Amino acid sequence: MAVGQDYIREEGSQPEEKSEVYAETHLGFSTGINNQVGVFGIQFGYALNSFSLLEVGLGMGGWGPKISVNYQYHPFDFNRLYLKAGLSRSSGGKDIDISLPDANGDAQVINFDLDAVNNLNLVLGNSKKFGKRGNRFYVEGGWSFKLLDSSNPWTVNTPSATLSDIAETSLRVTSPGGLILALGLNFGLSTHE
Repeated sequence: MAVGQDYIREEGSQPEEKSEVYAETHLGFSTGINNQVGVFGIQFGYALNSFSLLEVGLGMGGWGPKISVNYQYHPFDFNRLYLKAGLSRSSGGKDIDISLPDANGDAQVINFDLDAVNNLNLVLGNSKKFGKRGNRFYVEGGWSFKLLDSSNPWTVNTPSATLSDIAETSLRVTSPGGLILALGLNFGLSTHE
């Protein structure tokens, strides 16, 4: 037995090598609350190596179309817990009618311009592989921080409208930022073995 060797190997046998098959590129579909690609979106990912990848995404959220870019770090492999950090931009929209309660609780339709909102997203995720091409199912939780925060990222266009406290709270809650809950599927386009 060699010095520092903590196992005995039969003569002629080789130590086992771990070779993980993972998707070098993937196409993903995702949904969630404050998800990086909105209520529903698609992502394209490229594995930089066996423990990290870059993703870009496009989707539709409650604050208009959304784009994102993120980096994922998988300290163990692509089949366990991972950390993700990314940036997203919700484009907002112009001339949008929204029904909100007035001070008496009656519904009123108000016309808004929704400003674009940029966010920093920090996420803890867990993924499980399925199939032979490095496909993955994942769930994520985290927090989305507004960048260059505007307390009211909207403009009221209806001249006679007055926002009630409930209406203002509703707009703040639906604007991008806050708790992230997401799930998705990534399908391997090419694999690394």
